[in-house]
Amino acid sequence: MKEQIDLDDCVLLINQLKIEDPLKLYHSMHEISFDIKLSSILKVFTRIYDMGWLEVYYKAHEKEILEIFNCEGRR
Repeated sequence: MKEQIDLDDCVLLINQLKIEDPLKLYHSMHEISFDIKLSSILKVFTRIYDMGWLEVYYKAHEKEILEIFNCEGRR
């Protein structure tokens, strides 16, 4: 239940701030020392736009996404 509320809040925030790029959001969050996983951000964006969007976005940014996932896996 708590995760659902958090996801809903994140969806609202991303929509209100008109954030369109999950990688840009990821890097911005880490610049201010907010440790969030890219998979969590992608989950929210997928909820906003759908799985078709994620497939297109992933293909366009595959190298950077995989690099981040590899780094997160080492933590």
